[in-house]
Amino acid sequence: MAKPWTLLLLSALLAACAPAQTVTPPAAETATYRIKPVRPIADLLPIALAATPPQEQGRFRAPDLVELIRLDPSLRLDIRYAGDNNFLGTPVYSQARAFLQRPAAEALVRV
Repeated sequence: MAKPWTLLLLSALLAACAPAQTVTPPAAETATYRIKPVRPIADLLPIALAATPPQEQGRFRAPDLVELIRLDPSLRLDIRYAGDNNFLGTPVYSQARAFLQRPAAEALVRV
């Protein structure tokens, strides 16, 4: 009587160890999400550049921004907002560059 249970358990165990199926998402799900801005980006950009951030009170780390590829030229960056492959469909940055505060940049290149 133990033999049928053994076969059932062995079958379940083998089924659980089978390789997982790979599912390729449809092309529509891998496309870049886009929105239609209420106003053209060309109209919004000068307004954004003229804006100033609010004044903050307190003690903050002194700015020490480091360009990532200067610390590790082998880094491959995908700066989406420097091209049109982003949700706006148009470049927002004029250059494809990435900066971090020095402690974060140095930690990143150590990884």
